[in-house]
Amino acid sequence: IMELKFAESDLVRKANEENIKARREIEDKIADKKFLLTQTEKTVDDYERQIDISKHHSVSLNESIESYRNQYRQTQELVFDENSLVCSYCGQEYPQDRKEQIKAEFESKKATEIKKITELGNKAKAELDKEKETIASIEKELVEHRKSLKLLNNFIASYEKELSELPISIDVTGTEEYKAIQSQLVEKEQ
Repeated sequence: IMELKFAESDLVRKANEENIKARREIEDKIADKKFLLTQTEKTVDDYERQIDISKHHSVSLNESIESYRNQYRQTQELVFDENSLVCSYCGQEYPQDRKEQIKAEFESKKATEIKKITELGNKAKAELDKEKETIASIEKELVEHRKSLKLLNNFIASYEKELSELPISIDVTGTEEYKAIQSQLVEKEQ
């Protein structure tokens, strides 16, 4: 009788071991996908934050570029003041060579200022173009990560459905082997 009870217990144990193993494998897959889901959600959040920062920086760069354009126009419109050719102390005109020197200094300063403004504007424009490329690149990657999020959620739902369809414990009472053991037990007990 004890031998039959052990055989019955062993049958139930083996059936449940396989079921527990299958459930554990599915639970591990769910845990792996949930981990990936969390990582991908963090990446999406980081990318969205980077895009936001880049867009604010782009607005700032556009404002700087507009400011440089205004400075450029104002500097370009500067005209030489003929009154600067007259000595402010004595009221007499400077000699011709001094006048030419004063005009040349004015034109030189104006040209230097225009060059400086142009360089700053070009630098800001290059930075803006780079920022736009960065935004486009991140947005492209963001689309892929959002697709990954959908796929991961679908995998998790599929695994959870599969898990819910597996019984928590196996009922072996309907198997031929179990019925045979039970009938032998009944015979021996009588």
